[in-house]
Amino acid sequence: MSPVGFIAGWRENRVLITFKREFTPGIGDFYYVSQAGRKTLLQLTTLSSWMEAPTPGIEAHHEAAVFEDSFTQTGLAEAFLEYDEDKGVLYTPSTLPRPGSEVYKIDPSDRESSQLMSKVSEATGEGVPACLLRAGLAPHPKLRERAYFKDSRIRLPLGRIIAKHVLVNGQTGAGKTTGVKGLIVSSIAYPTSPLTWIILDRHGEYSGASGELGFRGNVEKAMAVGGSVALETIVLDYKTGDLGGGVKATPIALSDIDVPDIAIALDLSDEDAALVEDLLDALAIVVSQACATGGLTQAVCNQLISTAGDVVTPRGDLLALYLLIFDNLVRAEAAAKASGGEKTTGFHRYLLERGFSSVQQLRKLKRIITTALNIKTRPKLYGDSKRLVYVVDDSLSVFKTVSFLKDPDAVSAILHALLANIYGNPRNIPSPIYRFLPGNAKSIEELTSKLREIAFTEQPGLTLSDLVARVDEGGVFIVDLSRISVREGDLVALSLARRLLEGRMSKGPLEASRSPPIAVVSEEAPLYLSSERVRSVYNSFARIAREGRKFNIGLIAITQMATLMDRQILANFNTIIAMRTSHTPDLDYFSNIGIPRETLPFLNEREAYLYSVDLPIKKPIPVYIPADFEADLIIGGKAKTAEISASERVYKALTEGEDS
Repeated sequence: MSPVGFIAGWRENRVLITFKREFTPGIGDFYYVSQAGRKTLLQLTTLSSWMEAPTPGIEAHHEAAVFEDSFTQTGLAEAFLEYDEDKGVLYTPSTLPRPGSEVYKIDPSDRESSQLMSKVSEATGEGVPACLLRAGLAPHPKLRERAYFKDSRIRLPLGRIIAKHVLVNGQTGAGKTTGVKGLIVSSIAYPTSPLTWIILDRHGEYSGASGELGFRGNVEKAMAVGGSVALETIVLDYKTGDLGGGVKATPIALSDIDVPDIAIALDLSDEDAALVEDLLDALAIVVSQACATGGLTQAVCNQLISTAGDVVTPRGDLLALYLLIFDNLVRAEAAAKASGGEKTTGFHRYLLERGFSSVQQLRKLKRIITTALNIKTRPKLYGDSKRLVYVVDDSLSVFKTVSFLKDPDAVSAILHALLANIYGNPRNIPSPIYRFLPGNAKSIEELTSKLREIAFTEQPGLTLSDLVARVDEGGVFIVDLSRISVREGDLVALSLARRLLEGRMSKGPLEASRSPPIAVVSEEAPLYLSSERVRSVYNSFARIAREGRKFNIGLIAITQMATLMDRQILANFNTIIAMRTSHTPDLDYFSNIGIPRETLPFLNEREAYLYSVDLPIKKPIPVYIPADFEADLIIGGKAKTAEISASERVYKALTEGEDS
């Protein structure tokens, strides 16, 4: 190749290049300089030009020549890497090329350029060949051959990278989602070790629930060349249904939801979270006593509480039962007291004795539960059609309770059994206070007999704990949250993340390190990682960011603005994929780790800078990340991509003390 310019000097640790008039440079381009057996890679970050003042005499005689001779185009470039041809090593240059040296453009069609870029590719070592090296920008896919090196790829050691968290940043349209899909497909096409991907699909872009296989179809293509892995799609919806293509919609069983789930979803204070916990403990005691005396059948007890020896643990359906207790019992008891009753009675009295201060506080607890779960109550006539009882209405909630809490006869029988335990004897219940109770002994006996008809029922939906139990074998698990409300989606995402972390923590660090790394992919993770949200002890995403590395579980956080995240949490992301952005705080942050801020606003779709502490090259690397649907760039190259042996691999000591 012919030189395109020469080194005109140095400016503040950057190289000043003067270009030939017929050559058109571009920001983000790569160049190289050869001198004394070394080749120095240069990355152009700034362009400038000027017109020198012409003399009137020359202008008068040859105006066109004056214009051409007086025009100069220059640029500032950073020294990226240097290759010593004699030693065969690649390293970070400690000096700049000499002024006067000829400058050559890195071009995929040039043999010298291809050889040099192949050394950069080989220096990344082992892993998934997920990214193409690029030496500039491709404004259109047809122009990729000018900038992308399809045979020079950056290999990502995903097994090490994932647990240390990955940040994917870029503005709308930068290709964040399709790029992450491409990484997942590449990891399946080129399996190096078992990986588990948990995708929290907020917008239905991964699941194929709309009828278009899309991502799932591309995963299956990758499995055809890389080997089969588990591929499971869970579409959360308010009712069960077949969506076609082997995808089924399912709700979530309320029995699996607990106080920490509600606390993290609503960002409750420690005091409010403790109140909800105390409430469920108080109700569990009453239910346990009613079970012990035979007031409630074992079928009902098994759905509301679990017991292990003397330890009684509330189950999630107890949250729905409290709504019924408040609307059917506490309201009536408080109204009786307000209308001239001598003293508080029933559940109202019981809860006051347990430390709850007022009906207003109990109403607040009900509001917390209904807000978090979107479960309500509604009045329903039953029996002789003169009695009215509130039952659970979960038709607009993804969290489904057991069927008997929606049946007016069963609800009335259960509440009567609980009241009998509170008052000590069924005969002591002041029936006129409670509108749902019949007024004669025969009808009460019929109500009691209803309890014996309540049989064990299957869970009304998926349990998050069951899902977590299946992820340790590796594979891709897509949890589609697009059909439910944002608040319900938050609760599911945070609850699932908590169970994943606590499941790994229960194994201990040593055993967890032997399990497949888990990557939790979420486009909304930064919403949970702001400075305000990370203070909560219940925030599972913050806990994973801080502690996940020890237990082989990490976050893949996709965001438009990285600096909205808490700075201490952001520092835990040891791999960064920076795509196009013009957000000034993000530009400042990325420039501090060596990414050229002048180039970031001009990147095209899925063009990025990759920085990772787990790569031998400790500098941001310009890459192109193929999308999942670009089979020619991902799967098509597998047949000619040979694994590099240790003796052939070019290693580089990029930081002092590392082995080459």
